[in-house]
Amino acid sequence: MSTLHDRLADLAQDAPPALPDPGLWDVARGYHRRRRLGTAVVAGATVLALALIGGLGWVRADDGIEPAAPGARPALPDTIWEPSRWLPGTDDEGPLGQLAALLPAERGGWTGAEEAVVGVSAATGEYRFLDLPDDARRDHALSPDGVHVAYWVTGATEGTPQTAGGQYLPATGVAVHDTVTGATVRHDVSTEHGLAPDELIWSDSDTLVLSYGQEYVGDDAPARKQGGSTPSDGLMTWEPDVEEEPTLTNVEAGAVETSNGRGALLVQLDDGMVRWDVETGAVTRLPLPGRLMAEVAALDRTGQRAAYPRGNPSPNGISVVRLVGPQETAESSPVPGADTFAVLAWLDAQHVLAERYAPDELHTDLQRVDVTTGESETVVDLPGPGNFRGELAVGLLDEPFASHPAPPRPLDPRLLVGLSAGLVLIVGLALRRWRSRVRP
Repeated sequence: MSTLHDRLADLAQDAPPALPDPGLWDVARGYHRRRRLGTAVVAGATVLALALIGGLGWVRADDGIEPAAPGARPALPDTIWEPSRWLPGTDDEGPLGQLAALLPAERGGWTGAEEAVVGVSAATGEYRFLDLPDDARRDHALSPDGVHVAYWVTGATEGTPQTAGGQYLPATGVAVHDTVTGATVRHDVSTEHGLAPDELIWSDSDTLVLSYGQEYVGDDAPARKQGGSTPSDGLMTWEPDVEEEPTLTNVEAGAVETSNGRGALLVQLDDGMVRWDVETGAVTRLPLPGRLMAEVAALDRTGQRAAYPRGNPSPNGISVVRLVGPQETAESSPVPGADTFAVLAWLDAQHVLAERYAPDELHTDLQRVDVTTGESETVVDLPGPGNFRGELAVGLLDEPFASHPAPPRPLDPRLLVGLSAGLVLIVGLALRRWRSRVRP
């Protein structure tokens, strides 16, 4: 008698052999083809999206600045724009050349923003951060011809530095940066806790006027001893292309109200105002009001007339004082109906450049004001609101104001990197999920 096992064995021997499904190969090939095609499409779309993200940053950074026409004269711009914190710097793209303006600005970084300065090219209107070696981020001064930028440098102190509550780097000297060649000349000062910068202004395109004291203590001193510095020894001059170090002058330390860019300065001393001729050293006492003109007055190119807002608060009317006679007596006259925040310079014998409200009174502009009639016209549009805090190359005021395209507005690179990384992550997860769901 056969067993169940024997009967099953006989049936297995009699069964026809299994034949492969003739369509299985085609199904598998189609499955792999779809996976490869889908992967290629997703990868191509990802590359295209990344290119678009990068292109967006490039387009916003494309400023359309064209090379200056042959023989074009450097000039001040007729519009000053708010600089982007993501503009390139001179370390990246080289010196800007002669500047028309110097603007304080915040410079963006991966971990935050820091104080910096932007230069505006006098030839093309291009905006670029100035990468000044060892910049202490204190005052900056633009020479009248726009070729040099003076600034305070930072370095090592002999003792504990004074950093003004952690807000500043210690100042240990002064430097002059050439905006054409990119070269920097510096003068370091021996200091225990750091310098207390006071004055930094150009008397002309070659001569820098400065003064400073010494900080009393460092940051490790008790709170009751913090603050204060020794007084300046006096005003000093420095011609960085000629002299190795600043020279002490016969003028005591005081608040320098203004320079005409041609060697004459108004200086407020404890006992009154003086006019100082830097080249000759002559100091003349003047019957001018004191402590109302700081950094908002202008001295004409002859050194014989000063224009400034009369009284406080701002804005206020413009007064013009003419210095006459052997005793330098003064004749003062108001400019009809011309309120201003500051008088920046004399344009010619009849007109001054003043910061005044724009017609809509929502911001200020720089206007040409007739000192006889008070008639005015806007010559430089400012970004506003707020007062103009930049410096102009006043030696270029003889040239007509020039029009230039707006500077670039690059996107925050952190945003571009984040968008790119997020896109790659999302696409990778989606592709993995899709591939796992595709079956033959």
